[in-house]
Amino acid sequence: YGITLSEEQIAYNNEHNHFRVEYGNFITRDYPPEFYDCIYSIGAWEHVREKEIPALLKKLYAAIKPGGRLVKHFFCRVNDDVMAPAACSQIYFPGSMGSSYRYHAQAWEDAGFRVTHRSIHDYRPTLRAWHDNLVANRERALQLVDVATYNRYLTFFPASWRYFNDHM
Repeated sequence: YGITLSEEQIAYNNEHNHFRVEYGNFITRDYPPEFYDCIYSIGAWEHVREKEIPALLKKLYAAIKPGGRLVKHFFCRVNDDVMAPAACSQIYFPGSMGSSYRYHAQAWEDAGFRVTHRSIHDYRPTLRAWHDNLVANRERALQLVDVATYNRYLTFFPASWRYFNDHM
């Protein structure tokens, strides 16, 4: 069962995977109590505003059956500094501001979760691969988006790489 705000993901799923996926906002929706054995979230928490995190985690905690778990795969600030990430967020993701890992961890505990596993992976190889792929597919990318958007992401990947390089 899945929830997405991407109609393209739903279409792809319907054509290839046939899982139960619906269009909806996982932040604002209501969840049935003690319904899920496990909730996996992949790449979605980057888009949850900091002030929405505690209430969402409380809803999810109530939605998981006793003994169940929440698995979150997400990109966050590695420290509590907000100046560089704030500027970057507004350029690449207007209206969004990623939270620090420390903030997430405290919100999990406050909601009732207990962290049983934490792994931090080096995101730099992924960013490098995305950058190289964008450069290698420049003409196709420019068929899909304008030059300003292409250039914005052409600079996003190295800027993000530098952030991780400086803060890991």
